[in-house]
Amino acid sequence: MEKFNAGKTKYLKYVNWVLEKFIHENHRKEQIDWNGAKEILIIDYNAIGDVVMLTPFLNSVRENAPSAKITLVCRYLAEDVLSNQGLVDTFITSDRRWFSTRHHVLRDIFEALITIHKCRRTNFDIALEPRGDLRDIYLMHFVKANRKAGYTHTGGAYMMTDPVDTDSNITHMIDEKMYFLKMLGCVVDESKFIPKLQLSKWQIVDNEKFLAAEGLKNQMIIGVHPAASIDLKEWNSFGALIHKIHNKMPKAKFVIFMDDNKDDLYKDLLHELEDIRESCICVKEDIKTYIQRVAICNIMICNDSGAGHIAAAFGIDVHVIFGPVLPELAKPYSEANVFTYENKDVQCRPCNIRGCAHQKECLKSVSVDEVFEGIIYSLNLRKEE
Repeated sequence: MEKFNAGKTKYLKYVNWVLEKFIHENHRKEQIDWNGAKEILIIDYNAIGDVVMLTPFLNSVRENAPSAKITLVCRYLAEDVLSNQGLVDTFITSDRRWFSTRHHVLRDIFEALITIHKCRRTNFDIALEPRGDLRDIYLMHFVKANRKAGYTHTGGAYMMTDPVDTDSNITHMIDEKMYFLKMLGCVVDESKFIPKLQLSKWQIVDNEKFLAAEGLKNQMIIGVHPAASIDLKEWNSFGALIHKIHNKMPKAKFVIFMDDNKDDLYKDLLHELEDIRESCICVKEDIKTYIQRVAICNIMICNDSGAGHIAAAFGIDVHVIFGPVLPELAKPYSEANVFTYENKDVQCRPCNIRGCAHQKECLKSVSVDEVFEGIIYSLNLRKEE
């Protein structure tokens, strides 16, 4: 599956043609000195699930460059996810970068210039762009760094000292990022490809208080996140699934994780669950608290969204309903059980377009019974352990 929207990238060959006329970075053949690096910059503007999947990459950079201070250029939510994980020393945050929207080009350019200014305060030994986004490679071009490395998915090899070509046999985002480091001379431990998150002592105590206040201690807690970053990824049968689980397990409690910008979705779901509202607890918190509350769940049921990756990183069994994206690209990696649900027979999958001409057939065809049976099976597995 293409990792970038073809509708947005089809003109990049012309952009690359123009930029290459003015920019040329000499490629370097000698190995990068990871052990001697003191300052490393990583650029990765990604959504919450992708940030969780970035943790093995960050951990590997830390292990290969133990003396280096790591700076991450990222979205604000990435700092909320990673701030107490010990993987990043400094965050440079912005939710806007070059041409991130069509309607606010000047604003986005201004924000990008501010980010560049902040980056140029430091002389970096190594700068990394492990996603292969031409916008971020162009930003990296202005950074003061001895070595500049990135994937060449969308071009930009002429702006880097160490461009890395992708391996078409690698599909998952975690594997791809770890391969990137391997090609740059890092020692990569395959046993550490699984993302892991940890709570602070204060967060653990606060979760205990939350459990007591909501009457959830010693209860079966089923986390549910029915939203996703785009509507195209949202399965519309969570209400029916929750009812079916409740009928089988009337003592189970459902913690429903709510997003700020999905009011209509949650209004409809809670209306559907009105007859079992006493079994449902709604969580609508800031990102840090949201992540913290995920850790109280016994299982997590969600779409292809950050919730599954967060739960998996806490070692919680996850059930993920996939629509347009293939699980092979972005399913959670975990030490716990990961169950994925998809319709492999829909001809238009995979796709990365924002609109759907087929009324989300890829999601509609995933049945409530199929997901329900998978959940009961996973709970039985846990009982046997």
